[in-house]
Amino acid sequence: YAWEHCLYANGENLWNMAQKRGIKLEQSADLDYGLLFQADGTPENGVTANKITIDFWNMLSVLDYSPSTGKYLHSNYGIELIDENTGEREGFRNVIVLKIGVGTDEENYHINYIEGSGKGYFACGGKLVPITWKRSSDNKPFTFFLEDGTPLELGVGNTYIALAPSGYDVLKIATRGSAKLLGREDIGSLEVGKCADLFLIDSRRMELVGSCFDPMSVLGTVGVRGAVD
Repeated sequence: YAWEHCLYANGENLWNMAQKRGIKLEQSADLDYGLLFQADGTPENGVTANKITIDFWNMLSVLDYSPSTGKYLHSNYGIELIDENTGEREGFRNVIVLKIGVGTDEENYHINYIEGSGKGYFACGGKLVPITWKRSSDNKPFTFFLEDGTPLELGVGNTYIALAPSGYDVLKIATRGSAKLLGREDIGSLEVGKCADLFLIDSRRMELVGSCFDPMSVLGTVGVRGAVD
């Protein structure tokens, strides 16, 4: 179950295994990957984004822009990530953050909803713009667009893609999802006939600044230190 969090692979070994198993390794020339590139992918009219922090349920992934390399250098938990093959800092030309929904399947495994459409952000060259994404089915590629509908063009190079659920989705997993996992239908949500524990939190706490703009999400992404109010 935990492999999705700690499993690593070597590209050369994957290629050799695919050959051994007879997996097709060549694609047709007209295959649409859904991606467009240009030499300089820095978005026009983008806001300055020298540091991008993504909170994966209290695991902070940080990408710092390096003008000298033109890449976003990656670290987790404050630890710089090093490419084992090159010995250099792990860096990415492009950064894409996709806002998605999350839930659980019939066996209570965590799943990401990455079909349909949604919003997100794109960063390159130290600049960031909001984007939208589309994906028609599970075996089709993502396509990305600027807010005005123009197809997004990435900078030539590698790309870091993060699937970022909202804090509210995280909260639903912790409440409704946990109830489903326990096989309980009498808890998990505030509804007539269900059991519930209620508590009050003062949104004026320092760590909850801005919670008034999205109160349903704040508990899933920030949490509360110490006793509740």
